[in-house]
Amino acid sequence: MIIKKLFPLIGSALAVLTPASVSALDLGVDAHAGTMGLGAGAALQFNSHLNMRVGLNKWDVDKSIDEEDGLHYEGQLKFDNQYALLDFYPSRNGRFHLSAGFYLNDNEVTGTAEVLNDGDGQIGQTSALAGTRVMGKITFDNESGYLGVGWGNTFSRGMFSFGLDLGVVLQGSPKAQISVTLPEALAAQCETNPNTNGCVSDADIRQEEGELEDEIKDYDVHPLVQATFGFSF
Repeated sequence: MIIKKLFPLIGSALAVLTPASVSALDLGVDAHAGTMGLGAGAALQFNSHLNMRVGLNKWDVDKSIDEEDGLHYEGQLKFDNQYALLDFYPSRNGRFHLSAGFYLNDNEVTGTAEVLNDGDGQIGQTSALAGTRVMGKITFDNESGYLGVGWGNTFSRGMFSFGLDLGVVLQGSPKAQISVTLPEALAAQCETNPNTNGCVSDADIRQEEGELEDEIKDYDVHPLVQATFGFSF
């Protein structure tokens, strides 16, 4: 797993630091915005070629997902993640850098949909009846690797700096979770006769989850574009 390969990389960089060198480290802070959300971070300069950055992002965005079978989800894309990155600068105190690290990725998409008219939505093999509510959630691997390039160095140009990162977050295949709430009267009928028109079975839900995961399977790699404004002490 890529995350297990990145921990030793960061650990090796920290292991070479002596107490004297730690006290001499340069420290910076930043605010940033990008495709993983809005957030803040901190940076350490180990030497003229190697920096480390840590930070967090949070942001909620309204999102709609339309499926071919007529279901319409109204929901939110919730950014909630933290990261640790190593930046390697080929040129001494340069600005161009190569980056590797990982994200603790709790991003998710949540949403609900209600069937307004009989037959408006298909859930698995069942034609949903009016009043049926569908709740959905899409999640990703919690431990996600990161690879990228960038331009900017918190410590190279005075106290203030601007940076740009381009890369990919390897977040794994999205996982879908779907639950269905039937109208009260229909739910009571389904308890006694699961073959009643409009009853949604566990197999229907599993099929719907599989179809949704198939539609979004290409989102296993999340592109990162991030602009950063930094300040060094």
